[in-house]
Amino acid sequence: MTITPNTLSLSNLKPFIKWAGGRRALLPELLRLMPKDFNNYFEPFIGGGALFFELTKIGALNGKKAYLFDANAELINVYQTVKKHPKKLLKNLKEFQAKHSEEFYYITRAMDREPNFKSLPTEVRAARFIYLNKTCFNGLWRVNSKGYHNVPIGRYKNPTIYDEELIMAASIALQNAEIRHADFAKVLDYADKGDFVYFDPPYYPLNATSSFTAYHENAFLDEEQKRLYSVFKELADRGISVMHSNSDTEFIKELYKGYDIEFVEVNRFINSKSGGRGKIKEIAIINCKKGTQMTINDKIQRLALEYSVKLKTNIDERVADMQSDDKAHYLIYKVLGISAEDGELIDLYQNKGRFLYKYAGSFLEEATKLCFLEKFPKSGSSKVPNTEGVRPKTFEIDCLVNNEAFEIKWRDATTDGDHITKEHTRIKAIKQAGYKPMRIMFYYPNRAQAIKIQKTLETLYDGIGGEYYFGDAAWEYVKNKTGINLKLILEEIANKNFKA
Repeated sequence: MTITPNTLSLSNLKPFIKWAGGRRALLPELLRLMPKDFNNYFEPFIGGGALFFELTKIGALNGKKAYLFDANAELINVYQTVKKHPKKLLKNLKEFQAKHSEEFYYITRAMDREPNFKSLPTEVRAARFIYLNKTCFNGLWRVNSKGYHNVPIGRYKNPTIYDEELIMAASIALQNAEIRHADFAKVLDYADKGDFVYFDPPYYPLNATSSFTAYHENAFLDEEQKRLYSVFKELADRGISVMHSNSDTEFIKELYKGYDIEFVEVNRFINSKSGGRGKIKEIAIINCKKGTQMTINDKIQRLALEYSVKLKTNIDERVADMQSDDKAHYLIYKVLGISAEDGELIDLYQNKGRFLYKYAGSFLEEATKLCFLEKFPKSGSSKVPNTEGVRPKTFEIDCLVNNEAFEIKWRDATTDGDHITKEHTRIKAIKQAGYKPMRIMFYYPNRAQAIKIQKTLETLYDGIGGEYYFGDAAWEYVKNKTGINLKLILEEIANKNFKA
């Protein structure tokens, strides 16, 4: 299939390069903290462009101008080439992909040592950048004091150098963006009151060995961080909305102590030692008010976006991890008449399905709680002691509204008979605590044994003086109880995501 602008969808838009400290894992927090309304968008450290691409995908930049700057000349050349000459770039990337080997990697890496490097066609330099980015160790872009790339080759069996559809989609996203090779302070010449500026600089190092600041020949340490603070302050003083993400260090917190500092926890995967990867705390510094005057539709839309990002991030990470999985068990698949190709797809979708089921349930529960909170501001999660047994010590209440204790399920397909006993114990403990057990389940199961269990639970709720709503009755109950048509809001979001 030939990919053209008319056949492209931006629904899967994301960064087309890896970037140390990339913001994809942080997107839910950034989206929550950033201003709801703004004029033009500025990102003076574009890096992988995670927030820019996400805002473009959800339509938050429609009708707005985006200004994307970076001090890394080669990185900016990549963005400019993707914007103006994506097909020429793809042709070169295809050639780089075909030639990939350890020898070719080091020949390509050494190209920037040649005196005629800057005079090479922009699409060749851009293809080189992307090729090195996708094949070097941990996807890290690092240069020495002379500006020469110095990262060794990574240990990848068959690295994917490019995604044609993603690059073409990125090209469309970049059409309304002004892309400049510029110092971050250049934003002062462009930004005006009502605009939004997001700073994502090289993070201040947590310790002497954790610094990834050499993305170009000039390191970004104390003096540069102080200079960035001065620019942040001047923008804030002008009435411009500013957000800045950085490491959770005393140096940064002291520097920005006059502003709102939010603490966030994210996964980090670029580290020279696998033991140094995992969840770490970071900070987001803002001078703008968060989520002001949001309607319930806005809140649910933003919640959906947060969960969508979490889901895609986790799926992408799991798929990447699966590249190195042991596939010896495919032998049993073949014995049972399943090809290795089909077995790989089954494993892939099984893993994707686990994340989808988990996040779909959590999202719908949170969206329902938002509806209750809108109508009943004092509602929220709670716990009651287990007065009927030893374990667990307490039972969770998803949402407590006055004396009604709600259990919220998107669906419950369990066929485990013990589930009845556990739920019976839970609702008796809730009743003992003085609350009325309530159960809302939006989607009824399809299998006979699962249906039988749900009918038994319905009888238990009725027998203890509680209420159980499922299917259409659940949607209608939430609508009547809160005055909010949750199903209609979700249908509008779904239609927007997949509009023709």
